[in-house]
Amino acid sequence: MKTTEVRKELIGKKVKGVCMSRPVTGVITDIVKDTDIYGNLCGVGVSIKLDNPIVEDYTYTEYESVARIDDEFGNLNYTHIID
Repeated sequence: MKTTEVRKELIGKKVKGVCMSRPVTGVITDIVKDTDIYGNLCGVGVSIKLDNPIVEDYTYTEYESVARIDDEFGNLNYTHIID
């Protein structure tokens, strides 16, 4: 997924992605917007509720898949909608 594809209509969609170097699936619960210290929008992404939590030293039930707007750097490009 690219930053230009992130929009409110994606909320509720099923996705697959990568979290902590593991392939995961989940549902988009929110849109994430990152700003720099001056308030300029610099990154966007999605918040994902995991179908199967990742248990490490902590149980992870959600993660944010984001990327910078300028160069698409981030894990958002590993996130794909499952139809």
